[in-house]
Amino acid sequence: MKLTLALSKGRIFEETAEILSKIGIRPLEDPEKSRKLI
Repeated sequence: MKLTLALSKGRIFEETAEILSKIGIRPLEDPEKSRKLI
């Protein structure tokens, strides 16, 4: 199964990324170095 999320960078991304990380969902690329949507 594949899930696609679109998040804006900044405070909202940081808070959401922390929550997603706790359940094992991590971006494939480093969002700090990539301009791609994650």
